[in-house]
Amino acid sequence: LNGRVVACNRPLATLTPAGSSTAEPWWHVRFGVDASAGDWTVLYVVNDGAGRAFLEVARAGDCYRLRFAGGDDFFVSPGSGEISCPATGHSGELEQLLVDQVLPRGLHARAEPCLHASAVALGGCVIAFVGEAGAGKSTLSAAMCRHAGATLVCDDALIVDPATLTVAPIYASVRLLPESAAALCDGGGDLEAASPRTSKLRVPLPTAVGTAQLVALVLLTNPQRPGNERPGNECSEDAPLALTRWRPRAAFAALAPAIHRLDGERADAVRAEYHLLTSLCGRLPVWRARVPRDFRALPEVVARLAQLGATEPDEKRVS
Repeated sequence: LNGRVVACNRPLATLTPAGSSTAEPWWHVRFGVDASAGDWTVLYVVNDGAGRAFLEVARAGDCYRLRFAGGDDFFVSPGSGEISCPATGHSGELEQLLVDQVLPRGLHARAEPCLHASAVALGGCVIAFVGEAGAGKSTLSAAMCRHAGATLVCDDALIVDPATLTVAPIYASVRLLPESAAALCDGGGDLEAASPRTSKLRVPLPTAVGTAQLVALVLLTNPQRPGNERPGNECSEDAPLALTRWRPRAAFAALAPAIHRLDGERADAVRAEYHLLTSLCGRLPVWRARVPRDFRALPEVVARLAQLGATEPDEKRVS
């Protein structure tokens, strides 16, 4: 996982095998092991794109319980580097939760925060899409791969080296809603379900190879989500792509909620968050994008977004 070795008591198909690596495992993951203990204090609840409770995070001592809708629990102990899950069945679903949700929060607990983002590599440069659930991150990444020849870097967790602003690919698929998959994958009829929890389909894509330089962050607005009907967020289906470049201070505030955060009271993790965000916002262009909600516009949208890796389009700035 971005150079970190994860040891597990069963294969993880979506991660690259460590092979003969002699590196000490960063995390030890065990399925079929119940590590629950003590009295749990609920820290927060994460909702999905429809406003439904998706994840509850609780703490007992230095152990965290991540309880997902449907009843699956993961127990994360940052001090020992242990992650356990009592369940053993539906391996694809559990692996998706581990890779997309649990490990990113585990990295945060060990002071290596990452962003909830989807990213592609194009011409040796990485463009990342950040936004709430349902904003279109995965759809845009898939469209960039289909229409611009990009390769996939990640779908849910973008791990950036704050010193070099380089990223490494994690795995080679995205999860798309059926209508997105149909528009981008010749109807989507041959695609497998990503998980029993969702109607999303897993779409395999060509994967980036090796580390590459992150050159732009694109923050997607989601005007369809309740509470987002603000001036400047309006976007009809036939409206053209609108790009506005954030000033660093505004970019910092806009990106902070996109951190995969386990516990906001861990001082070392908060310091690492600040270091990452100041590095990103001080050294990279961060764009706010209102994308037309029309699949027919995707080729034109992709063509313009692809230019972010090489040039800076005509822009407005927001502070």
